[in-house]
This record gives sequence, C-alpha cells and structure tokens, in this order.
Amino acid sequence: MSTWTTTIDTRSRTNVTFKPAAAVSLANRSTIDCANKRLSSTEGVKDIIRAISSRRIVTKLFLGHNFLEDEGCIALFDFLRSPNGQKYKIQEINLKSNSIDDRGLVAIANYLRENQDLKILLLQNNAFHGNPETVTTFTEAVNSSCLDTLSLATNTHLSDPFASQFLSALDAHKLRELHLSMMNITDLSVDPIIHFLISHRCRLRTLKLSGNNLGAHSVTRILRAVTVYNYNITRLEMSANFNLVPDDALGEDELSSLAEWPQREKELKRVMDRNEFLARMRQKEALFLLACSRRLLLRSRRGDSVPPIAQPNPKSFPFRNLPTELQLHILSLTAPRLSNAQHLRIFAYAADPDTLPPSPNGAVGQYTCIPDPGGLPFNTGLGTCASGTCLGAGNSLQCRKEKLRNAWLDKVDCVLHEPD
Repeated sequence: MSTWTTTIDTRSRTNVTFKPAAAVSLANRSTIDCANKRLSSTEGVKDIIRAISSRRIVTKLFLGHNFLEDEGCIALFDFLRSPNGQKYKIQEINLKSNSIDDRGLVAIANYLRENQDLKILLLQNNAFHGNPETVTTFTEAVNSSCLDTLSLATNTHLSDPFASQFLSALDAHKLRELHLSMMNITDLSVDPIIHFLISHRCRLRTLKLSGNNLGAHSVTRILRAVTVYNYNITRLEMSANFNLVPDDALGEDELSSLAEWPQREKELKRVMDRNEFLARMRQKEALFLLACSRRLLLRSRRGDSVPPIAQPNPKSFPFRNLPTELQLHILSLTAPRLSNAQHLRIFAYAADPDTLPPSPNGAVGQYTCIPDPGGLPFNTGLGTCASGTCLGAGNSLQCRKEKLRNAWLDKVDCVLHEPD
C-alpha cells in the first residue's frame, strides 16, 4: 500500500508589483537627444535620421560632443532639407564639439536660409576656419532667418577676420542673443564691434564677448559706445579680456583702463539696468496704448467708424470729432518712449476689428492660464497670472498670456528701442 505525502508550502508569498512605464513628457517626446553618443560621420547620422523618422513631431536636436565632422553634417542637413525632413519644424539644434569645418558650415547655412522655424543654433567648439565666401554665405543665411539665439563661442580659428566680416554684414531682424566668447578676438575687431552695436542693424538683447583678447582699453570703448547709443542690450559680457602685449609694453591708454576697470564694471551694470528698465517701460506703454486706442479707434465691422452715441453726455469731451491727426497725437502722448512708427503700428492694429481676440466676452478659453494649486486660494478665478499665481510664473510652464503679449509686442515691433 503506497502512501501519498502532501507537502504544504507555508512560506509567505511575495506580491510582485509591476511598475508602469515612466511617463514621458510632451517636451521629451519632441526632443532627439544624441549628445555624447560617439556618433561618427555619415554612419552616426543614419542613427540620428532613424531617431527623427520614428517620431511624429521633433522640435529639438541635441547632437553635441560627437564626431559628425563635415560629411556627417552635410548628410544631416541634406535630410532636413528633403521633403521627409521638412515636415519636422525644428526649433533648436545643438551641434557643439563635432569637429565641423567650413563645408559643414555651408550645409548649415543652406538649411538656415529663410528658415522660419529654427530659433536656437549652438555651434560652439567646432573646427570652422571661416574663409570669406563661407562667412558671406553664412551671414546671408542668418539675416534671412528667424534665428533668436546663435552661439559661435570657442571657435578660436575664426578670430578677427570672421568677427570683422560677420559683424559688418549682420542684419538679422529676429536675432536677440549672440555668443562670441573665447574666439581669439583682439583689439583689431573693436571698430567693427562698435559700429555694429551703435547701428540700426543691432537688435540684440544679449552679447557675450568674454574670454577674448580685446584688452581693457577696447572694452572701455565698447562700454562707452553702448552707454551713449545702445538702449536695447540688457546683458553684455566682456570679462577676462586681456591684451596679449606683455605688461611692460602696455601703452598709457591700456594701463589707465586697467586701473579704472572696477569702476567700469559698475558702470556696465548701471547701463544694463537702465536698458532693462526702459525695455519694461516700453512694453508697458505699448500695452497701455493698445488698450486706449481700442476704445477710441476701433472701427465697426459694418463701417469705417464707430457708430455715434445716441445721446452723448454734454459734459464729455467730443474726442472723436477732432481731426484724426490730432486724435493720434493725443493718444501718442500716453506712450512717450515709443517712436512715431511704433505708435502708428499700434494704432493700425487697434483700429482693425479683425485683430480682436476670438473670445471678446472674456470666456475661459485658449487665453486662460493654468493656475498654480499651491499659489491660489480655492475661490480664485483662473485668469490671474498678472499677480504671479499661474504655473508659468513659477517656470513650471510658459505663461500663456505672457506668451501672447510677447507675440503681440513682436508683431508691432515694440520689443526694442526704435529712434525716430
């Protein structure tokens, strides 16, 4: 007779918890990050193109610290200019430290020419030599683009010939930030730098020139030019600019500038603070002028003027009965820091009924900011970002109303100082 033995496992069972896949933010889904992947030449670019083609939306390419060189750079931008590549609206490209020479820079220029999407282009620490034809091609491409930020820092082979040629022809309407640090620029380039900074072609808010060899006297000349003629730059970096001449061979101007350098640093800060204040006031006045002009100049969709009031108050001033020129002159007094051309652009915008927002009744819609749960009382409405209580104010996301205001200021060209 056989005996059956049953063994009961009394050990406690361990519950296995399967963790869900980590959520990927929308921003990361549209970013191709291939930095530091040791990608080389055209073979490495094939991996990049496969990564791009696998996404429906790509807005950022982080490709720094690889070995793409000229051949890889040409292959990449040939793809981006192709029908398959043009469907991706790339806004930022980082190609720093990729050993790219002039042929690659020409490929970049061909992609950049009349490009309305690319806003940030970072090309630090490459192997550009900047022959005159290449510099001309690149400068023309920058001028025709909508680039906001351009970095050419630490390209030491470019030096004075590039700086002189590039800045003499630079006329990029949308360019607000330019990095030329550590490019071996000497005092030979100080005149082209000054001529650019005091010209109408300069629309920069940030210029970085640190780590060059301009010398203290040249830095002082640049500072004086900005103090008198430039009311737009709010960040000008010129630290660590030493003259290559030995100390015992320095001229009197250089020695005097070195002795006064601590005071010049304070002067630079005052000038930047001045320009920052003027920028805030300029934008504030533009928005106030728009509000006033809307009420007084807005035309009816059915006619050319606002319908007359049935029974006007006899004590009110008949503003609309004044000649148009006088009406506009009175309104312009509310924004004294704006130029006549800026006034006229705001008047034209305010008088056009087609520029009214799609939700004139103030209903909650696409112009409403997302409130910050930690910064709002429970009974607070949604449209209160002016007090700094939306998520955009805390840099959690971009404030939607602020974005629309900035877009409008750019549309009527009231971001920068514009002399009459």
